[in-house]
Amino acid sequence: MCHAERAVAWALLSNQAPKHFLSIHRAASSFFRDQPVFRVEAYIDVEFPVVWRWIKALGFTEEKDFLRGYLPGGRHAALWVRFKE
Repeated sequence: MCHAERAVAWALLSNQAPKHFLSIHRAASSFFRDQPVFRVEAYIDVEFPVVWRWIKALGFTEEKDFLRGYLPGGRHAALWVRFKE
């Protein structure tokens, strides 16, 4: 958590994640619903398109489509946010 109204979400998944994806998705969805913070941010690697569909399914919307060199190794990112309902 960055402060009481803002947090940053991280997900590091192994190559075994696809066969457990439904359980992972349900757990993540439940986790985000239960968070008290107003704004949750996720920084997505623009070269990893698989995650774009998942981040949308988790209720995030794109706020900034290109953050140059933001990720390790100089990879570019996009900023997605989810607001408390």
